Amino acid sequence: MRRTLITGGTRGIGYAVAARLLRRGDRVAITGTSADGVVRAERALADGCGDPGRVLGLECDVRDRGSVHLALQTVVARFG
Repeated sequence: MRRTLITGGTRGIGYAVAARLLRRGDRVAITGTSADGVVRAERALADGCGDPGRVLGLECDVRDRGSVHLALQTVVARFG
């Protein structure tokens, strides 16, 4: 099972890629800059794949090195 981190995964192409990877059985972390958007996308993706444990939504600003570092640490802690 692969683990994938998708920046901008709360909508558009990033969301579609996340949904497809989840259908394949992967574990997927998505990021977005809006906390509300992250929560909505995470819930929808979890409902779509039927296994909330395979989806992780994170608020992250990729322009901020500290934010990216924290997101990576969180993904590794959750998915290995």
